[in-house]
Amino acid sequence: MGNFQTALLRLKEHLGLETDKEVAELLGMTVKAFTARKARDSFPEEKLRALAQRRPDLPIDVDYVLKGETARMRYQQEHQREPASIAELTAYAMSEALKPDEQLLLEAYRGLTTTARKALLADLLTGGKSVKPQGDGVKVSGRGHRVAGRDYHEKE
Repeated sequence: MGNFQTALLRLKEHLGLETDKEVAELLGMTVKAFTARKARDSFPEEKLRALAQRRPDLPIDVDYVLKGETARMRYQQEHQREPASIAELTAYAMSEALKPDEQLLLEAYRGLTTTARKALLADLLTGGKSVKPQGDGVKVSGRGHRVAGRDYHEKE
């Protein structure tokens, strides 16, 4: 059995799928393209990784599908023991998914206060530019429960 067929069987088992058509659709491929990859024994690894990123609700262990190794197996091999808890195993699996610089950023971000996190995200999303309203804005006068445009009058 080729690598493609082995990975395909693992993916079908992992997600409870039965047909190649279901797998092709999930990976965002046409059946024709999927069949061509199957004939070449070339599993669409990039499509599988993209699916795992796009659909975190699906329980996809990419390394298991491609290599037959689970996170637990890799943990046991690296640490020569069972993980103490599911949280420890999950943290290990997540750390594998991130590059070292990404792990460092995430740890630093988690160490920030809520206010600092908001400020950092605002800077990242705006490119460090402070967003200010254009011009002086509209100044409105009025009291009580009034309707803008009817009861409020713009000051000049």
